[in-house]
Amino acid sequence: MTENYAISVMAEDRVGIIHAVSQKISDMGGDIADLSQTVLSSYFAMILLTSLPDGTGGEQLFAGLKSVEADLGVSLDISIKALDTLPTREPAQPSDAYVLTASGADRIGFVAAITGFCAAHGINILDLDTRAADGTYLMILLIDPGEADLTTLQQELRDFSAQQNMSVTLQHHDVFQATQEVRMPL
Repeated sequence: MTENYAISVMAEDRVGIIHAVSQKISDMGGDIADLSQTVLSSYFAMILLTSLPDGTGGEQLFAGLKSVEADLGVSLDISIKALDTLPTREPAQPSDAYVLTASGADRIGFVAAITGFCAAHGINILDLDTRAADGTYLMILLIDPGEADLTTLQQELRDFSAQQNMSVTLQHHDVFQATQEVRMPL
């Protein structure tokens, strides 16, 4: 029997955080079922799904993870949520995933506008990345449009794009990936 947890770890970025956390979980007999990590403006964020032997308990897990702070020289913000079961691993993306890109002048509400459009149209955001540079804001979203009619969705995106004064493009993930690949000569 196992105890299942969702764990989030945030900290000022340092080399070795993923190793220290994953090693501590391993030392406690834990298995990491899934992990996602990113660094935003020099701030590290990671979420893990893990199972540990029965009797480990959330307090023991928290104490174990906090114990790596001294080795790293950084304070870790740790949140632990007990789960009844670990979600089954689904494919990283559905076969009908699309990439939605949006760019325009960097302004307050940019992310809220795009994610609001998605929510209003029943579009599930699977992954999201943003960048701001030189007054321009860029969002790249991996989405599952669900049951949306793509022809209607494209028209509504054109209208939305004009209203919001931004450039918005929707492409099937396979097309996006093929157009973004860089081929190196052999």
